[in-house]
Amino acid sequence: MVQQQVAAAQAETRAVQAQGKPGLSVGYFNQSLIGPQVVDGVTRNYGVADRFHGVQATVAVPLVPGPQKARVQAARLQEQVAATSHSRYRAELAGRLETLLTQHAEQQQRLAFYEQTGLPQAAVITRVATKAFKAGETNYSEYLLSLDRALRLRTDYLDALLQHNQTVIELDFLLSPAE
Repeated sequence: MVQQQVAAAQAETRAVQAQGKPGLSVGYFNQSLIGPQVVDGVTRNYGVADRFHGVQATVAVPLVPGPQKARVQAARLQEQVAATSHSRYRAELAGRLETLLTQHAEQQQRLAFYEQTGLPQAAVITRVATKAFKAGETNYSEYLLSLDRALRLRTDYLDALLQHNQTVIELDFLLSPAE
């Protein structure tokens, strides 16, 4: 989309430049006049077979080049604005891509922690807390605190997975070829 704006600005510059160049046009006409016509004070009667032909040529030369030069200069400035906007957009995309790649690497490490350590730890906490509560070794509030800790580990894993998936989707969008 930004590249299209640059191309449009370049086309506009070319069009404005072309307006300032001399122009030549040639036209041809062919017509018939049927009925009585007065030519040089004499009335003549013309029929279908009487045809009148003509050629017209026009030469257009700009007399005052100042305003045209200003229009060309303005079009060139618009072209530069579009090119600068395109460069800024590309730089922003490159920065966003770099940020996403860094986030992706960090999120993969975080997911690896939860998959290798956090989730097994949550299962152990739940199992040990349930056994201790059933055996009467812990009271109900300690049991609930242990289950809450295990649930928080699982919830944090799901949050990390969600963030990772969103980053992958955005990366896929940025890296996919434009259609």
